[in-house]
Amino acid sequence: MPTPPIFEFMKYSCRDAVAWAVQMPVCGAMINRGIVRKDVGAKSGRLIVHPTLIRSSWGLIGFLLCLIMPACGPQPPAPSVTLYLENPLLAENIDTKATKGNLQDFQKGWKSLEIGDLAGAQKTFDKLKIDQDWLQPAQVARAYISLMQNQRGRAMAIFREVLKANPANVPALVGLAQAIEADGNPEEAFGVYQQVLTLSPSHSFAQLRRDITRLEVTDLLVRRATEASIQGKTKDAIALFEKAVSLAPERAPLYLELGNLYLRQSDYPRAISSLQQAIDRAPQQIDVKVRLAEALFLNDNLEQARALYKDLLDIDPKNSDYQTRLRMVEDAIKWKTVPQQFKEIPAVRVLTREALAALIAVKLPEAISKQSVPADIAIDIGGWSRDYVLQVIQGGLMDVYTGHLFAPRDPIKRGEAADIASRIIRILRNQFPDIKSPAVSFSSVHDVNPGHVYYSAIQTCLLYGLFQLDSQGDFNSASSMSGEDGVRLVDSLAHLIGR
Repeated sequence: MPTPPIFEFMKYSCRDAVAWAVQMPVCGAMINRGIVRKDVGAKSGRLIVHPTLIRSSWGLIGFLLCLIMPACGPQPPAPSVTLYLENPLLAENIDTKATKGNLQDFQKGWKSLEIGDLAGAQKTFDKLKIDQDWLQPAQVARAYISLMQNQRGRAMAIFREVLKANPANVPALVGLAQAIEADGNPEEAFGVYQQVLTLSPSHSFAQLRRDITRLEVTDLLVRRATEASIQGKTKDAIALFEKAVSLAPERAPLYLELGNLYLRQSDYPRAISSLQQAIDRAPQQIDVKVRLAEALFLNDNLEQARALYKDLLDIDPKNSDYQTRLRMVEDAIKWKTVPQQFKEIPAVRVLTREALAALIAVKLPEAISKQSVPADIAIDIGGWSRDYVLQVIQGGLMDVYTGHLFAPRDPIKRGEAADIASRIIRILRNQFPDIKSPAVSFSSVHDVNPGHVYYSAIQTCLLYGLFQLDSQGDFNSASSMSGEDGVRLVDSLAHLIGR
């Protein structure tokens, strides 16, 4: 025989049914007698009763008791409501709706929805949507029911249908934003919350969720930007970080990352702008200051770069990297202001005395900055090299000849250059005690004996690797030097102190 039809009278969980059976002896007895049984095959573990059992007196009495007594016992929990429910009537003219009737029915249905009675609410709103005057609020309510039932796709479809007819329906927008957010799309949800706030700027829930989704979207954009940067897609990474910055302008690290990417593209003005924004938000971040100083230097903002490196050295005076970078900036400042004749020195075939004086003054100021000796008057100096020549004379690095002549345009000889270089080494070793001889090995010099005027100076320079002997083992102290030789000599001296 076919199974008799069943009458469903409770739709609570199995756990609740068992709890009632323990707490309510009559219902328990009914279950034991088979009048009422648990439908364990159903998802909800429903309690069902066969109509044939109701015909017996005990069955009828038990059935009636089970209908009445749950009101006296523990009530099953209402469905968990975690949504913000925006009453659709907020988008309507209540006075007009009141004259149309059905206002009490709608309010009753909305109350059912708020307490989690979704079936009761659904029944009410399905009836109300037939009335054209109540179609939109009923549809919004039905969409909220679908959302509470985790039917996000259906909820979004109904909300969008309402918004198609009335784009300014705030309750529908609030519901749609929550559905989109629950569906894992914070970017779109953020945009909808923005729409809500455009229509209702003081909407506290929309403000809260807008701020939360804003941070979620920012983090998502940062992850995408970082991945693009790692893959070498610099332009894509920049575009994503710019979007992230527009959403979270208070985050200093975003500006640092953006500045680094602009530096990678040699877009120094934008790098400077981004890094300055980072410093404005996090003034104590040393790494940002270092990057900004680098960007300023590369963009030829030399004075600003020098000031920033000095600030960094005030914080960390022993940092050799800062010291080196500051010297580079100062050299660039000097190079920027030097005359054209100085810039042409590396290309000249014969290095003159005034050219070597200029190289020392510009490239190695440590050798003369703290030296002051009585200097002979040189009556033949002037023009572009005058200040440089005066510095090296006053520093005791180069001599004035008999008759107060410096002979600025005379070629510099290798022996004299070695003598000047040995004086510089002596001065530098007094200022920088950590300078050590590289102990370069060399064979005996064939053309320079111990009685030679420059013998000691030549030995010192060879020891530091500043000069090379020719293939015959000769130093050739009377030979002239090229401009390139002079640049190499002064750069080697600067290298001894980490320049």
